[in-house]
Amino acid sequence: MSPVPGVASKDRTQTKRLIVNADELGSSPEVNRRVLVAHRDGILTSASLAVTACAAPEAATLAQENVSLGVGLHVALVGGSPVLPASEVPSLVDDQGRLAAKPSALADARPEEILDEMRAQHRRFRQLVGRSPTHLDARDDAHLQRPVFDALLTLAWELGLPVRGVTPAMRLRLRREDLWTADRFLDLPVPGGADALAGLLVGIEDGVTELRCRPQRTDETGDQEWNALADAKARATVASLGIQLIHFGQV
Repeated sequence: MSPVPGVASKDRTQTKRLIVNADELGSSPEVNRRVLVAHRDGILTSASLAVTACAAPEAATLAQENVSLGVGLHVALVGGSPVLPASEVPSLVDDQGRLAAKPSALADARPEEILDEMRAQHRRFRQLVGRSPTHLDARDDAHLQRPVFDALLTLAWELGLPVRGVTPAMRLRLRREDLWTADRFLDLPVPGGADALAGLLVGIEDGVTELRCRPQRTDETGDQEWNALADAKARATVASLGIQLIHFGQV
């Protein structure tokens, strides 16, 4: 497959650079399909793979066949089951061996168990995709919890990878730790149709911005969001505004 028009290598001649990242790659065949279409036809440049999700093997094949799509590790510490046996990460799971339902439940989790599970998920990523992830982030922004963020920074140091900084405070700490993160982080407005996307693109500033989108939404709002991202008009708007589309592996 040829690269997405507008997606360049490490060329910094353009000052406005945009990463358009889809969370929850691998969560279902429909999500995988949406990511592929929005990458091939629209402005999606990046996705975050949840290796414990049911359609992760299919998503890994998608990643192998579409090398212009940046694929990061979507660390999953909430929802579903861990990669490691539940007996090895008791502070992360309930009595049925399931991960917590909400990130707030991780506030008191043991840091060493969090890091062990993150490393196991990274190994699973390498096994599935056959290469390293382009970046690290966490399902449901679980790294807003201090012990999760601390562990994610350790993993990022070990692997030399960028990390999603959701808040200004997170981005400040990442820079202090000499770990790369985007200058700004945005969520696509809800409802997120073509007009909302166009308005957001007009406001993109100099530096690197990460725009997060969530393909697992299956309602009308989600359909509008993904139709906008996959529309060739979005590419034309990006080009007219002098925005360079990149993924985390190109920073």
